[in-house]
Amino acid sequence: MHLLALLHFAIAIYFAIHAVRTGQGLYWVLILLMFPLLGSLVYCVAIWMPEMSQSRGARQAVRTVKQALQPTRELQDAKLALDQADTLRNRLALGDALVAQKQWAAALEQFDAALARDPEAPDVQARVAEASLWTGAAARALDITKALLARTPPFRQNDVPLSHARALAALDRGDEARSAFIALLDETESLEVAAHYAEWLKVWGDFTAARELRDEALRRYERLPKHSRELHREAIARIKAAS
Repeated sequence: MHLLALLHFAIAIYFAIHAVRTGQGLYWVLILLMFPLLGSLVYCVAIWMPEMSQSRGARQAVRTVKQALQPTRELQDAKLALDQADTLRNRLALGDALVAQKQWAAALEQFDAALARDPEAPDVQARVAEASLWTGAAARALDITKALLARTPPFRQNDVPLSHARALAALDRGDEARSAFIALLDETESLEVAAHYAEWLKVWGDFTAARELRDEALRRYERLPKHSRELHREAIARIKAAS
């Protein structure tokens, strides 16, 4: 029973740290610490699970499995769904499917159309920012991500901090970009973040930092379970190539 109580408290602490990092409000911390079990359950359902479902990493993991089975099925289904019903949700689904196929310009068209319908939707703005980066509109991506991170609380889902760091780098704001990448790596230890940072270190000619990043990323990669290593194989290959 004592161990179970410790487990409940450990989970509550994890969610409390998440609440602080994502700016959810100190009342969540109080709820989690005062009512560890019930508070964790409510926080998980109300905050954590919706955020995870919206994250680019979660969407990418699902897409990886789907593409291995039927590479263009998701795109075909999304086009058919939009033809049948021109809704915001279906436009976003088509944009996400186009992203999976790396058709960035076409994806941006869908995201811009969605943004016209709901200009204040942060998840749509985040998609526009990322697609803008891939199509060369770094200044637009920076404006969007700055606004999202300046919200109260900051909108940090859909890899907004990563898009922000990449936009800074693309606009030759190297010192700011380095700080943004390092802060994000300290927070997340994400191999996707490490891959983008390694590629910029190569552009900047900082091969010493790139090798140090590679060595740390490889240590992290080797600690992952086998199925997770498969999902991060492309990222680790990019990190090696950049060093």
